[in-house]
Amino acid sequence: MLIASALFLLCVAAFDIARRKMPNTALILGGAAATLLLSTHTHPLQLSWLAAGVGLLVGAVLYLPFYLSRLMAAGDVKLGCLLGYSLGAEALLQVFLLANVLALGHSLVLLALKRRKAAALAPAGLAPARAHNGKPQKIPLAGYMAIATLAAMVMQAQG
Repeated sequence: MLIASALFLLCVAAFDIARRKMPNTALILGGAAATLLLSTHTHPLQLSWLAAGVGLLVGAVLYLPFYLSRLMAAGDVKLGCLLGYSLGAEALLQVFLLANVLALGHSLVLLALKRRKAAALAPAGLAPARAHNGKPQKIPLAGYMAIATLAAMVMQAQG
């Protein structure tokens, strides 16, 4: 089951990093798999229905405000809720923190590259072009959420 979860998360990460989109089909399949594990009492974390529900609500509370303020895409919110449902609230908080640290690192690298490019073009009187036709570059948060979840799974497996 852990291998299947890892493969799912790797696909989520690769898709989000490549396309900056989260397919609803993948999220529905992930939710169905979590529900199957819960209903058959075979969840690797021995999560109860209550813990799964609380995790889902915590995911909504953590991620929805960012979506409402247009700082995050809906796919990130849906994945956050799915991870809360699948992992429980405590593990989701760890994933949330690690994913956001990774996204912050990504943002800082982009900022440094942008400043470096601006500094190189400034003597010639040129301005650097913005990424994606004038739009700010998006950070693949769902990809970082998947990577953070994989890291949590590895740390848990090692004890």
